[in-house]
Amino acid sequence: MSAERRRSSIPEDQDRGRALLLGSGERARRLAAAIEAERGGERRVIGFLDDQPSDADRALLGSRYLGTLDRLGEVVARERVGWVIYGLPRRFLGQDSVANSIGLCETLGIDLTIPADLFETRAAQVIVTRIGDVPAFSFSVHGHHSAWQIAAKRAVDLVGAL
Repeated sequence: MSAERRRSSIPEDQDRGRALLLGSGERARRLAAAIEAERGGERRVIGFLDDQPSDADRALLGSRYLGTLDRLGEVVARERVGWVIYGLPRRFLGQDSVANSIGLCETLGIDLTIPADLFETRAAQVIVTRIGDVPAFSFSVHGHHSAWQIAAKRAVDLVGAL
């Protein structure tokens, strides 16, 4: 096993450059396009899994629609997927098939990313934080600034008030 693989703990038969989207709708396709545009095309979306794709979505994806979420393990093994992205609408978050997909990715040692755009916000900054041992998203309208940034702003405010 290469040193890079040991450091990242990605199994040898997986490739982090090969991504799989859970979902097939407009959001999933938009995420796929963004992934493939980043990093000079070093990452590739090999396909999409969705339990309820519309006929239009299936037609748009063609052979990149790889089946339902229960095929995740099979697709990951066959396609050497190293990264799974949740591209389904938020109403599916509580479904057993999604929870099973998350658990399977964890068991297989594959990163699964859930983009924070599930909740449409206009002004809030999304901050990854923890509540005890539980990872959480915070939606802050006050921003997330370091102590020096707050001190600098306060200084500018004081000078401006003179």
